[in-house]
Amino acid sequence: MLQSLFAMSLATAFGFLMLLFGAPRMQALRLLGMPFILDAAGTIFMFWMHWGTFSGIMVATFAAGMWSMSVRFARYWIGYIEGNRYYFGVRDGRPFRRVR
Repeated sequence: MLQSLFAMSLATAFGFLMLLFGAPRMQALRLLGMPFILDAAGTIFMFWMHWGTFSGIMVATFAAGMWSMSVRFARYWIGYIEGNRYYFGVRDGRPFRRVR
């Protein structure tokens, strides 16, 4: 049961990252600028998808946590746009810059 819990949670987080990296760049950055909305939507979706059994709720809870961690990782890695300001990530999509 714990293996399925971990596997489903990782699949959910990986699926979110694949959807995010497949979206147009500006749309993805603006979505990442609203982490509470992303977390709430992901958690509601997980509970709706796994509702009905105790093990399903356990999977949904763990998957929601992995979803939240993947949102944080994506904000850190590619950056985000909050309001009209762009916050750089570790890899912001531009070519590597020389440090002078």
